[in-house]
Amino acid sequence: MGKKKTIELSENQLDSIKSEILECKSNMEDNILTIGNLLLKVKSALGHGYFGEWLENEVEFTQRSANRFMKTATEFSNSPTLSNLGKSKMFALLDIKKYDREDFINATYEIDGEEKTVQEMSVRELNQVIKEYKQANKKTKKDDQEDIQTPTDLIIQEDISDIWEDTISLNKELHMRVGSDEDLETTLIARYNANEITHQQLIDVVAKEKLNLPIFFYKDSLEEYLDRKDYYSDYEHYGDKKYYSLFVKEFEWQEAIKCYDEKEEDSIDWSNNNHVGNNLYQLSEAYDDNGYVHLCIYRDYRLQGAFLDGDLDNIKALCNYDNNLDYEQLKVLYEQLEQQIKGYKERNIIREAKEQQGREKKYKEQEKYREVQENWKTNYQVWAFGKWTFESIWDKNGNVYDYKAWNDMSTFVNEQRTKAYKDTWSNMLGGSNSLVIYNEEEKNVAIKMKRLLFRNFHPDVFKDGNGQEIDLINKIFKNIE
Repeated sequence: MGKKKTIELSENQLDSIKSEILECKSNMEDNILTIGNLLLKVKSALGHGYFGEWLENEVEFTQRSANRFMKTATEFSNSPTLSNLGKSKMFALLDIKKYDREDFINATYEIDGEEKTVQEMSVRELNQVIKEYKQANKKTKKDDQEDIQTPTDLIIQEDISDIWEDTISLNKELHMRVGSDEDLETTLIARYNANEITHQQLIDVVAKEKLNLPIFFYKDSLEEYLDRKDYYSDYEHYGDKKYYSLFVKEFEWQEAIKCYDEKEEDSIDWSNNNHVGNNLYQLSEAYDDNGYVHLCIYRDYRLQGAFLDGDLDNIKALCNYDNNLDYEQLKVLYEQLEQQIKGYKERNIIREAKEQQGREKKYKEQEKYREVQENWKTNYQVWAFGKWTFESIWDKNGNVYDYKAWNDMSTFVNEQRTKAYKDTWSNMLGGSNSLVIYNEEEKNVAIKMKRLLFRNFHPDVFKDGNGQEIDLINKIFKNIE
């Protein structure tokens, strides 16, 4: 089927969706469902085969990442309980069958002697609980597939035994090298998507092995079905080379140990301590494109296995599968790596505490700056008549740095304020030399006013004054004893 765009979305609409996705990526944890729904909208609007190119060229998503976001949006959007768990936990819960998920998330699990819910677990703890849950509940696959009986009277057109044996071998290798638990049907579909087997060979294998897959005699119908069902596999294929998900770029040795921000202390510390090695073997902890940490095992710097939150059990299983790997050497390296990562985490806690203190200090400085600036606006700016500015006297933290200017301004402002007070009261009382005659009631009020002004403008209270205020009050109320 050729690549084509549907008319459901214009170029401007696609650009708008692209911009929204890129904006949401800056805070992915809070926008996972929004991103998933936007990707679903674009996928439905583009012809088969065009969506993958759009992902790579426009929003820099891998097909694998996009599939997870879309599946999360499809399955979690209508479930408030699930939709507030965060990206990492929501992705992890995709491994639980949809019809089991609500029961799984509402249960409690014992972790290190403590009962915890899914909300209370760390991502690492949740992944371990899911792994144990799936091992304890293995049963016949129940997919959300159409109830189609596999034909039994198809004529097998060629010998497909090698194809089936290779698929079984590949599926086993995926289990051992990346901790995959995908079924044989999913691996077979992945091989078809990689163009390793033909449409007819797929039909023949499904019919002969009586697999839990429908048979489509028309290739276009099969392609549409696969688009809808979204078979996610740990097996991928690029060009003429075979790759497993453990061979994504982020897990290559130089990428795994690379420092992505040489100006950031945490990034430098991580890249210095997330790997160990000897003359033959190397281990590292590396992030994939979804932010998950994987334990990566190398021989001569060539990747041999990668496990999500991997541990010694994964290394032992890989060594039992691949006799070329020495478990004892890898065990020593693993223990060394664990110590380095532990030291990094402890230092990171200290760094985060210092950063928090720095943020709090900066906030207090900003508060002080705002208070000092507000005081300037209220008590000085009006009287300064543009002779001084706030920035010419105070620094960005609200501290005076030009004391001469501050003193000159304070003196000038006090003189202006005093003069204004004199002029105001003189005008109110008919001139500075006028003698006001009060009746008894007015005299009592005037006495109270005089006492009040004395208290407010006393040098011990009115710090901005220069002593002239008291003289002025006495002049104003010169006939009040």
